[in-house]
Amino acid sequence: MSGGTEFVVNAAGRQVPSVVNGRAQIPFQGVGAYAPSAAKHGPSIRSCKDFPASGDKRVPDLETALRRCGLADGMVISTHHHFRNGDRVALMALEAAAGLGVKDLMWFPSASFPCHAPVIDLMDRGVVHHIEGSMNGPLGEYCSRGKMRGLGVLRSHGGRWQAIQDGEVKIDVAVIAAPTADPFGNCDGSHGPSACGSLGFALADSIYADHVIVVTDNVVQFPCIPWQIQGNNVDCVVEVESVGDPSKIVSGTTQITKSPDRLLIAEFVARFLRDAGIMRDGFSFQAGAGGIALAFVQFLKEMMQEAGVKARFVRGGSTQYLVDLLNEDLTDYILDGQTFDLAAVQSIASDPRHVATSPFTSYNFHGKGNFASMVDAAVLGATEVDVDFNANVVTHSDGLLLHGIGGWQNCLFGGCTILAVPSFRDRIPVIVESVTTGIGSPHPFAGGDQGGSRADRGRGSGGGQGDRRSGGRGEVGGWDGARYGVGRGGLRKVGRGEGEGPLCRRASAAHYRAHNRISSPRCRTRRPDATEEEVMLSLVHREDVNPVCPFCSVELHDILYQELSGLLGRRFIYFCPGCRGVLGISHRKGFWMG
Repeated sequence: MSGGTEFVVNAAGRQVPSVVNGRAQIPFQGVGAYAPSAAKHGPSIRSCKDFPASGDKRVPDLETALRRCGLADGMVISTHHHFRNGDRVALMALEAAAGLGVKDLMWFPSASFPCHAPVIDLMDRGVVHHIEGSMNGPLGEYCSRGKMRGLGVLRSHGGRWQAIQDGEVKIDVAVIAAPTADPFGNCDGSHGPSACGSLGFALADSIYADHVIVVTDNVVQFPCIPWQIQGNNVDCVVEVESVGDPSKIVSGTTQITKSPDRLLIAEFVARFLRDAGIMRDGFSFQAGAGGIALAFVQFLKEMMQEAGVKARFVRGGSTQYLVDLLNEDLTDYILDGQTFDLAAVQSIASDPRHVATSPFTSYNFHGKGNFASMVDAAVLGATEVDVDFNANVVTHSDGLLLHGIGGWQNCLFGGCTILAVPSFRDRIPVIVESVTTGIGSPHPFAGGDQGGSRADRGRGSGGGQGDRRSGGRGEVGGWDGARYGVGRGGLRKVGRGEGEGPLCRRASAAHYRAHNRISSPRCRTRRPDATEEEVMLSLVHREDVNPVCPFCSVELHDILYQELSGLLGRRFIYFCPGCRGVLGISHRKGFWMG
């Protein structure tokens, strides 16, 4: 970003640019303070006389399709990420654009993954000017190191839909990878050899883009039933050998945790929902696809079975674990935002109770309501949480952009939002004095997908290291829906003493004490009477002192334990013989202190 860029301070107390990638911004004004008044954006009116009466819109290849759609220098081209790290179409489309000699495109994916690393070469060659979309892995690092010519902008799932419908981002050509399509352009993600599940992230692109290209490896005779994208919005259909590898939908972030401490956190969260009365007949919940969230679903399933409780609906990122709830009659419906594994792909294709949704129904803040505020509980993760309860989900402690926002901020409007996080990851604290990147905040100014975007302020052209700031036509720097405490139940966070059951209170108090003692690898002391001097901890063997219970402050000469039953191996829980506060848990064998 050039030195002449003007910055303003928004209601979140952050300096944000007044112009992002040539577009004027409106600073975030506070929760609900910004009232959109303009009409929704719409593509130009088209005529049936310009399309085949037979309904067959197939063309030989992507270059032909892009040429027919009038792709030119500086335009916006969009793709979706339902294949996640197995996607082949986005790169195929951008390389076809390069073959046409097109330059300075803005690529507008719903998310990108390591499989899209070759786009770096296209940026170096001038084909792609910059990316506005979640950037995972190599592309995130490329942006963070200031190599991208434009400003990187991230949006939540709801924020992206909002940006498209409001006309903040006007898509010139949308390229939609479809596992099944007919020659007219109707297409579906849940059937075919490359089935990936829902196509909800591509729906806004298909409705609001000026031109739409469907790319498929499975053309079926008209009509394609069911269809998730309507062919009436489609210009061209291109058949290719493969649109993606659905086996790569599953990633390291969609695997259940095996860590004993994280399993304990997951169990605490499930027990909290049960003991607080949230888990009841007809309740609803949403769980992310992180390891702790997946384990939470398993624990909650056991508790639901024991109590004879059935949910009305569950939301995801659908996985095998949610599908099991559906198949075992523990929920009436799965409302599916995206499909995270092949068991969920099979379920959405065969079970009418497994329903595909989109960010419009789920998360769009500029609409007549959405599903997010109707969910009783949402269990999420975070890369960092600070002592003021601000949270970060996109960057690591080194400031590199490594993850997307997803629906994280949107979910904070649920009745009860829980951030289930460990104290440390790979020796790096999760609980910090101040988050590297502010994505959510507990303060009264936070909330509402009021513009819903994130820009890398310090790592655009020529910038130094800096926070990721918000950019958007709606409002800039508005934390994109991150409102802790909004909703019927407000925020609940295991680890800050806000659990409502005795076990939750004790465990969270212990975590809070630990978090306030240690905030960095060099252990900055943070007690009220401590100095700001950084010290190194040393390990000292002592036989003349006894440990003290963190709950009742009594010296411990014995520790009681019991064996726990469950699906996750042989485990033991250890507790104080006096107050019975839980001290830790072991998995299979060995003692782990919590």
